[in-house]
Amino acid sequence: MRERFGRTCCRETIRAALHRLGLSWKKAKKLLGRADPQRRQAFVERIQDLLAGAQRDRHLLVYLDEAHIHQDADLGYGWSERGRRFWVASPSPRLSDKLSFYGLYLYNEGEVRLWPYARANGEHTVDVLRRLRAEWPEDKLVVVWDGASYHRAGMVREAAEALNIDLVPLPGYIHAGRGSLALAPRGCHLSSLPSYRRGSQPASDRFRNTPQSRPLRRRRPPLGQRSPRP
Repeated sequence: MRERFGRTCCRETIRAALHRLGLSWKKAKKLLGRADPQRRQAFVERIQDLLAGAQRDRHLLVYLDEAHIHQDADLGYGWSERGRRFWVASPSPRLSDKLSFYGLYLYNEGEVRLWPYARANGEHTVDVLRRLRAEWPEDKLVVVWDGASYHRAGMVREAAEALNIDLVPLPGYIHAGRGSLALAPRGCHLSSLPSYRRGSQPASDRFRNTPQSRPLRRRRPPLGQRSPRP
């Protein structure tokens, strides 16, 4: 302000002026340059049909994703002597020392399965599909997942075909952050796709009633700054 307009203003004055202009301080979100809006829209339309079919028990809809946990010490918070560092012993594992968890959300049931494996690869993915089929031997199965290399492996596609499991891949660059597909309970990232559980609300009302989000909590201003005037 001083260099460009020759005026000296405190930070609170500038912030109040920006608020009067209808601006607010917020965290930026990624806009993925390689995203394909047409493919994303086609997927949203397809997933709507899959959700409607699952609500009528025409098939069992499963969302599957993996989490890779590094086997190192977890640095959290704890009580320690004042004036001294709070040390936590680490076994210094290699970067390759990870444990992979296959997470499956059973949309029709509103239930989750977590199956640990030494790593996520084609062989273990085939085993996950076999375990899923063994648990649901009679149902038509539809699995939605991302485009990980082991999901696209030939042995995985052949096993899915042999097990009569339909695979629905997410389109590339569909979202900027993980978990933007609204299949998790009460997590409605695509607000028109509510969660469902057998025996819950009738299917005819599920798409019309969008879950209500909880009110946002007001954040404290940064240290040394006052709250803006209303």
